[in-house]
This record gives sequence, structure tokens and C-alpha cells, in this order.
Amino acid sequence: MNYLQSLAKTLKRTLNSIQVDKSMASNLYLNRYCTVKGMEDAWEDDLDIAGPGLASLKPEGQEITPGTIMEGVKWRYIARTYAIKCQASRELLADGKYEKAIDMQRFNREAIMLTCEYLAATMLINRDDSSYLGGDGVTLGSASHPVTRGGTYSNILSTPAGPSTGALEQVMQNLMVLPGRDGLIRPVMPKAVVHPASQMGAWRTVLESEKDPAAGNFSAINTARGNDFTYRNVTVPFWQGADNDWAVLTDMGDGLIWRWREKPASNSWVDWNVLVTNFIYHMRVAYGWSDPRGIYFGGSGS
Repeated sequence: MNYLQSLAKTLKRTLNSIQVDKSMASNLYLNRYCTVKGMEDAWEDDLDIAGPGLASLKPEGQEITPGTIMEGVKWRYIARTYAIKCQASRELLADGKYEKAIDMQRFNREAIMLTCEYLAATMLINRDDSSYLGGDGVTLGSASHPVTRGGTYSNILSTPAGPSTGALEQVMQNLMVLPGRDGLIRPVMPKAVVHPASQMGAWRTVLESEKDPAAGNFSAINTARGNDFTYRNVTVPFWQGADNDWAVLTDMGDGLIWRWREKPASNSWVDWNVLVTNFIYHMRVAYGWSDPRGIYFGGSGS
């Protein structure tokens, strides 16, 4: 390979400047909508456990009715390696006049950071794609998530809706009666609204207006700004191809999960046989979800 030819325009000081993409922030967007954890092994499992349910009446002098604990779905996370390599000849590194153009590790780091963002966003993008199933055998956004002690529950609106206080009210009502693993009602509280970049303006209006932004309701209080809770407004720029979709994150904690087995790291070495320097970045990660109650979808999906 002719490394000099690949960046030939940088070998003489004839350029006014070198234009490259803006550096990615170290605080990834995925940190705003995923629960981020570490990994101690090559794979890790999360297991659903259902409690015994309600206590029973104990008549005087009779034994207490024993309860039972039940195992449910097992969610497995397998760490996978992602890596990028750039190479530069000794001649290119020696003759290149523009440091920004031959900063190979900067380009590698950007590639790794963007890979993280795109991987995490696939959980949202493919939330209703039957090719992407969770440990419970259904998609992330589904009306048929199994309950450990029997039955099912939904984490999607039965009738998809656009950004509005009415849609948030409906999601809130549904969260209040979600069943736990034991099949009993376990109210869940909302924490944030996550949405594609195309809905930034609409959700800013819904979440920040003092009055109800719906047409004809300008004198009504905006219920999306209730005293009991406040929604964070989370834009996910990498949530592409689903302009009509959005979701509410809840306080369940183990909705969307990102696990670091090895955080991004770099290395470089010289292949002296050909006088080429290799620059690499690599990481090992796993991602998925352990509790679909951690996210509730209100839009129409992809």
C-alpha cells in the first residue's frame, strides 16, 4: 500500500488548514439513557426472581401458609470485542507537514466512540424488530412480555401517539398499574423522555411550557410539569429511522444496559520489516436489557 499517496496533499505546506470532524465528547450520549455497568467475566447473567405474592390470612392456632419463590427469565450478556486500526508508513510520519492529518489515534478514538453510540442506539431503533429479541423471547417494545408467575404485560401504548401531554398522561397511567414479576401491581415512576433529534422542539414545548401546549388549552396547567415528578428531556441523535417514535425511561433501573468488559484503550507498534506503524483502539462491551419495565414506548416504532 502507498501510504504517502493516501495523504499526498499533506506532504507540502500548501494548505491553509486541515478540516476534521469535531471531537466526540467523553461523556457519551448513551450514558443518558442506559444504565452503565462493568463486567467481571466474559459473560454475565441476570435472573428474574418472583416473590410469593400476597400474605394469606392465618386462622388462630393453624399453620402459616408457606409462600413460594419462582425463577423466571435469564438475561445473558456476552462481551464482544470491537477494534479499529490505522497504519502509517515511516515516510508518511516523517514527511507529513500537518500533525492533525496524521494523528491516527485521534481518528481511531473517534471511531470507537461513535461505535458505542451506534451500538447503544440499535436497542431503540430495533425495539420492534423480531430479529432482535430479549431474554424473554420478545422484542424490547412489546405487548406480550411474560410475567414470571403467569400472564403478560405491555410496555407500548396500544395506540401510538405523538409528543403531547395527553400521551404522557396515558403512559403515566399505564406505568401505575404495571405488574411485577409476582403478577401484582408494582407502580413504576417515569424519569425521562427519550426521543430522536427530529422531536427536540416538540418535547421542549411539552416538557417546559407552564401551560398546556395543546390547542385550546392555553389556560390549563401543563400536567407534564407535575409536582410529584419531573421529566428529563433526553435527545438521542443516533436514534435514526424512527421519527415518530419516543419512549419514557422509568425508575426500574435495569431497562437499557451497557456493560464495559474493557473500556476503550489504545496501543501502537512498529512493524520494522516494512517500517509501518500500527495504531489501534479496542474495547469489549455487552449491551441489552434486563427489565423491559425500564422503558415504555409511546410512538409508532420504526
